Amino acid sequence: LSKLLVICLDYKEAYFKMGVCFENNGKYKKAIECYNKSIEEDHKFTDAHNRVSCCSQKLEKYCLSNILDNIFK
Repeated sequence: LSKLLVICLDYKEAYFKMGVCFENNGKYKKAIECYNKSIEEDHKFTDAHNRVSCCSQKLEKYCLSNILDNIFK
């Protein structure tokens, strides 16, 4: 994935695409990191802002699910 940054001159898009890859593989924390780097390149990049929100929600659901699983074991 990091090779994408070398090939792609538009860092905003490169970080965004890396975020999408991480998100699609369930690595929400890494995805959020990439989306935030994309936002650093362009503070008005609404797609990246939206993906951060979605990943945050998925991460919260995952954490809550794990807590509930541990409670009801």
